[in-house]
Amino acid sequence: MYAFIFCVIIAASFFIGTFGFCQIIGVLKYHERFTFISGMLTALIWVAILGFCAFAVFHWLDKYTTALYIGYGISFILSFRVKPD
Repeated sequence: MYAFIFCVIIAASFFIGTFGFCQIIGVLKYHERFTFISGMLTALIWVAILGFCAFAVFHWLDKYTTALYIGYGISFILSFRVKPD
């Protein structure tokens, strides 16, 4: 059961991290396409979502923090390949 939950947390943190980090890095890299307020609001919302997910794992599922690090780490590295639409 431990391995199953570990894999689920890796997958969930990867998918949430992929959307979140791509939004944040996209706003920072291509800021001329957005107004300053909407770009920073988008980045702050995703920072809050990613932070709450990390808090939830640290607080309620403390045995699975390594899975969160793996999922967030892979999604963070892959998010540097983001390109504007």
